[in-house]
Amino acid sequence: MEVDETVESLGVRNFLAARIQEINSLSNQISTSGIPASKGLAFQHVPKHMRRRAVSHNPKRLPKRLQGIHRHQVEKSSGSSVIKKAKKPSRRHRRRPSNLTEEYNRRQREHKWLETHIWHAKRFHILNKWGYRIPKEPTAKGYRAGYRAASQFCAMRDISYYSCFELEGNFQLISSKISTSFAPTEVNPLSLSSEMYKSGKREGTFHFYRSGSYPFGYVGRVRFYWKMDQSSLFLWVHPAQKDEILNEICAEFELMSKQNLVFRRPEKDKDEPMDTASDETEISEEIPKDYDDAHIDRKLLPKKLCHRPKWINYSTNVILTDLEGVFNRFRLYGPLATQTLKEVFQVLSPAKLEKDISNNDNINKQFWWLNYYQDKQEVLTKQCELWEKLKSFSQIPCHSVIPLTLNDPRISIPNKTDPVVKKKAKPVVESFDDVGPLLDQLQSEAVDYPILNEKTRTKAIDERMSQEEFNKRQSQLLIPGSKLNLGVEENQVPIILIHRPNTASTRFKNGGWDIVLPAGWAMPIWIALVYRCVRVLGLRESETFESESGSSVHSNEDGFLPPDSLSGEKEADGRLSDLQINYFKYPPAKRPNFIKLGCPFPFKIDWRSLLKFGSAKNTVDIDSFYIMRNPFFLEALRNTLSSSNKNTIFNQDPSNPEHLLIEICLTIVGKGSIGPGAIVCIPHETDIVQMNNKVDEVNDNLEEPVGDDASAHKKREDLRNTRDRMKSFMQKKRKKLRKKNCNGQPIDLTPFSSDKLQVINSAINSLWLPDSEQILKNMSRTPIGAIVFGRETYSIAKCSGIGYCTFNDCDPGHDDAFAIALAVKSLELKVLGVSIIHGNDTVAHCALNAKRFMWACGIQGVSVFPGVSRPLVRDAKYCPEIHGVHGKDGVAGMCGFNFPDEEIFADQTNLPSVQNGVLKMVEIVSTYPEKVTIVATGAQTNLAMAIRLFPTVKDNISKIVFMGGAIGLGNTGVAAEFNMEIDPEAAHVVFHSGIPLVMVPLEVTHSVLVTPEVLATIARIDAFSPSSFEEKTCNIGQDLGKRLQIECDEIYKRIKDINNKELTDGEESNLKIPECSSNFAKCCVELLTFFRSTYKNVFSFDSPPLHDPCAVFYCINPQSFKTVNVFLDVELSGEKCTGRTLCDLHGLSKKEPNATVCYSLDVDKFWEKMFSCLKISNEKSPLNKK
Repeated sequence: MEVDETVESLGVRNFLAARIQEINSLSNQISTSGIPASKGLAFQHVPKHMRRRAVSHNPKRLPKRLQGIHRHQVEKSSGSSVIKKAKKPSRRHRRRPSNLTEEYNRRQREHKWLETHIWHAKRFHILNKWGYRIPKEPTAKGYRAGYRAASQFCAMRDISYYSCFELEGNFQLISSKISTSFAPTEVNPLSLSSEMYKSGKREGTFHFYRSGSYPFGYVGRVRFYWKMDQSSLFLWVHPAQKDEILNEICAEFELMSKQNLVFRRPEKDKDEPMDTASDETEISEEIPKDYDDAHIDRKLLPKKLCHRPKWINYSTNVILTDLEGVFNRFRLYGPLATQTLKEVFQVLSPAKLEKDISNNDNINKQFWWLNYYQDKQEVLTKQCELWEKLKSFSQIPCHSVIPLTLNDPRISIPNKTDPVVKKKAKPVVESFDDVGPLLDQLQSEAVDYPILNEKTRTKAIDERMSQEEFNKRQSQLLIPGSKLNLGVEENQVPIILIHRPNTASTRFKNGGWDIVLPAGWAMPIWIALVYRCVRVLGLRESETFESESGSSVHSNEDGFLPPDSLSGEKEADGRLSDLQINYFKYPPAKRPNFIKLGCPFPFKIDWRSLLKFGSAKNTVDIDSFYIMRNPFFLEALRNTLSSSNKNTIFNQDPSNPEHLLIEICLTIVGKGSIGPGAIVCIPHETDIVQMNNKVDEVNDNLEEPVGDDASAHKKREDLRNTRDRMKSFMQKKRKKLRKKNCNGQPIDLTPFSSDKLQVINSAINSLWLPDSEQILKNMSRTPIGAIVFGRETYSIAKCSGIGYCTFNDCDPGHDDAFAIALAVKSLELKVLGVSIIHGNDTVAHCALNAKRFMWACGIQGVSVFPGVSRPLVRDAKYCPEIHGVHGKDGVAGMCGFNFPDEEIFADQTNLPSVQNGVLKMVEIVSTYPEKVTIVATGAQTNLAMAIRLFPTVKDNISKIVFMGGAIGLGNTGVAAEFNMEIDPEAAHVVFHSGIPLVMVPLEVTHSVLVTPEVLATIARIDAFSPSSFEEKTCNIGQDLGKRLQIECDEIYKRIKDINNKELTDGEESNLKIPECSSNFAKCCVELLTFFRSTYKNVFSFDSPPLHDPCAVFYCINPQSFKTVNVFLDVELSGEKCTGRTLCDLHGLSKKEPNATVCYSLDVDKFWEKMFSCLKISNEKSPLNKK
């Protein structure tokens, strides 16, 4: 045993205690039996963790310190030193291979083992997946134990099955090619060459796409970090995506496989740098002279660690190396992960380095760390200082890469498990500035991380003391359990720690550390962590942690392979086969009937069918799809959904929306569970009402109706009877042939084999499987998505699921667009400008729609001015139930045309701000030489702002004609009309401004219906003539008097009669789009058809009214209206009637009339004028030139 010549200090008390232990130990060894007779036999003194061995009474299974005592006791009891010969070994023992290393390597031919496989094999269910034997879930504990450890203490997983590639070459070439070809900026805002990553101080991630395929062609998520000198890029990829990524990189960089290479040993001194020069015909690589694969502990290590597969481009000197198996990677979770690492890892200090250098003269061996750190002692100083100051996980910048060199972790393993939680003190979080600059200095001075240097890494693996030698040295300790002092022979392990931050969700913190270490060192560090009571997790926990944290499915970690990738497709196909086999193992009475349950995808989700039936048109065939990963798009969508204002409209513009899937995370509100394959549907309005009223009660009305399986059941019964008859017939025939065969000759039973039975069984099984498209068609609610993973979530104490849903894009403000066309194309009016107001949608969206529709109508020279974006005192409210959920495409998205926005906005590239919209309206009204009529077809916020800010503007306004309000009941809430309800305060300002008012209420606009005749005329608008159109009108032109309210009720009755007449005439309630004569006509018809469907769903109108053009038509032809002068006001403070217009028909308020209220309209004249203006627009529309 080597003893140090110099001792810095010596404690008397510790010295005496150690000597007393030595004396007691020697006394026990010198004594005759070593164990007093009163204390029993040697078998009774086996340690607790070895008691099972004592039961076998096999002396060879006892610890060595007890074997001699056992022999002495046997001699003493039998009087002879001859021990009875053991019985003959069992057959299983005799078949045990003599060379375990060869046996282990043989068993890894199909599925490779992790270095920790033998540890996992005794404690975990093992899964054959992705070419590896991967631990799935522990056999001893359920999921709750793993969740508790990861959320409160510390847990870990071995993810060494991830593949690592090293891409060497020019930094600019590598970063530019990967960024432009594989990592589009839409989903990867930070490129590989960004300042955050190129220094090698941070690990980054990017979404890998096949070259030129974005947004389709997704492969997977890749983690990466650079070398400090930017000479190499390390890529960590999922094993299921490894081959695809390898092929893409080789194709893009034009790499060829490096075969038939001539390796030569270096002639220079070992200490000189590696010769990386190469010519066109021969590649030379240095291999250490003393490197010998045979003497390394090779049970679970990959063969030929130095000779890795490589691909090279000789012209660009780009080399790709497959480092699979060269690195191990552990993942730690939990709030105590940092404290656990500080307990387990003891970093190399400058004092120990100096001591080892001085003592190295006695050993004829040069260790890697002595040469590497001989001139870099400042790095060790910074490393020790950082490790000492590191107290909290939050002190480190996100995704930081920390290089460390550790003392041999086997030396610090305690004699028994020692949990960190017992030592846990109240966390002390130091300021970020104390550790951040220190880490930056360490990373800068390290220059080259030793584990990323191939020569250093290989020597670290080669120099590792084998476990057998280490155990031998430990057994020679004079005091069992004391710390082993190896001196300069103590191995140093180069590793890197990678900071993994928590997700943005507050539900479950899944952050921690990733440890990257060289091959051969997995088990020592693994055992050291286990002895600190770190809970070991499997693949199951990796899947569930994502649902616990509510994180993105597109993180694509382990279990969640994305369905829009080839690896995800293969994963789903393999799961389909396994689930079907397990399903048909059950007898028919025990199988769930998916046809009756209405489950279209019991084993594998067909996303193409979902996209087909979840789109606006069920005739669309989807051949490919993609998942949205644009972070800005997803953040905007998340903010829209989480907004306190439920009428907030989403304003992003995805490409190919009919092929798009959106990632979702659903949570059960009340009781119930959710599992894979669950279908996400759009609820009916009655569903929402019932759920709001009865959250915790089971409501049968919220369930899908039971499917009809009668025909399939009858077919299955018939086939089963046929199979049974055939089976009985074949058995009888075989039995008869055997009886006839008395000579023992071979019998040809081919005609009576079971092949025919297998065909019938396959037909029966196919009748158990549902027709997914038929079920989707027959669903009472529109399917829009499906769940891929669901289970109970401990972090929120509810069941939640992760999946995908479709994305649809619609257009608001349909009647406003026709009002603009009517105003501009009529010869009686001169339009000075169009001011946009909130209501149907946001101001920005409405402005875009107005400009696009005006361009489609051939309107030029009319400016669009966005106005106030919200009511005066209330929150903004929109109308998605009528005008749809708006997307940025607007009119373009609905009509299917690619509108040239550059041309449309050429005259107004920068739309005015919200404030400038009101100012511009005041400027136009004030400077125009004549008085101006203002037509308001929405909320009156712009007008109210203009009147309040510039009272003199009233002098230049002749009258205000507005569509809004109602004589009787409204169309939103209980009594209010939408335009009045969203900003009643603004209406109050306008009503009391003294400006003459004309109100076109709902009673009038509901008489202008978009009937099938109207749509047919618009579809053939180029052939329109006034005599060719005869409309069913509901014009009532009687005297007003005291029966005005009754006549308004009669208007509604006539409208209802017309709708009923349409139904009795056999016309379909869901009108199909007629064949159109031009693109402009098609645009108009599709807008009105969508408007028709929403009114049918909300108000049960088979023919929707066209509101806003009625106000414009009053300015064109006021003689077509019948009116009455009344006092008009609006309710502001009513609890249930806020926004209701109050028409004093009988003069009970004793106030002077301030408004003219219309109550009747000549509908024929309206449509004649509307069609004439649309015909003019059709003649000038740029859409017809496409």
